Formats: sequence, structure tokens, C-alpha cells
Amino acid sequence: MRVVAVEGTVPGPTGTYTWGETEDYCIDIIAPVPCSGAPNSGTASISTNTGCVTQVFNLNTTGLTVATGIDFQWYSAPTATGPWSAITNATNTAYASTASVTTFFPNGYNLYHQHAVSNFFNCFVYTF
Repeated sequence: MRVVAVEGTVPGPTGTYTWGETEDYCIDIIAPVPCSGAPNSGTASISTNTGCVTQVFNLNTTGLTVATGIDFQWYSAPTATGPWSAITNATNTAYASTASVTTFFPNGYNLYHQHAVSNFFNCFVYTF
């Protein structure tokens, strides 16, 4: 990899310039080690259990395994027994949203590669 820092217009990788610096680096791109064993489900929390339709609430997780091969997903349901639906674009360890009806939120992740595990934990209820 070549890094060029110059005053003025940056030349191409093999271009010339009168004042600046060029640094060449060798890098190794190594495939990450796949996950193995059971991941730690961590602890989930909700910022508030009750609120109004327009009030934003936050779901967060701490202490869970974050590694290659683990996909994270928040879910919601109209009742404590489901049916559970994946929340679109809610694939980070933190999630902020609003709700217009009482909604249940477990948290889950899927571990792929050597195992096929779904693990749900800490169900929260957001009510009005």
C-alpha cells in the first residue's frame, strides 16, 4: 500500500511532486478465525418500560460475544409468546425506536459457521 502526502494536487501512485512524502507499506490480509463454542448472550436493557407513541426508547446490550460469524438481530412481538418478527435494520447491539402499541422485545443473535444457534434473552415490554 502506498500513502502519498503532498502540498497541492495529489499525484497518481507513480506520479511526481516537489514537496511531500511517500510511504510504502506491506500488509497481510488474514482471514478471521471462525467462532466456536457457545457465544455469551450478555445482558440487555431498555431505557424505559413505559412511554408515549412519539417517545424514543433505547434497547442496549453489554457483555455479549461480538465476533466473526455472529449475526445480531433485535426482534419484537405483540405478545410475550410471539409470533416473533425480526425488526428491519435492527442488527446492532443498540437499537432506538418508538412504538405505537404494547410491544415485546427479546434480543437474539444467530451464530453461523460451525453451529446453528438461536439464543433469545431478556424480554422487555414497552407499554402505554
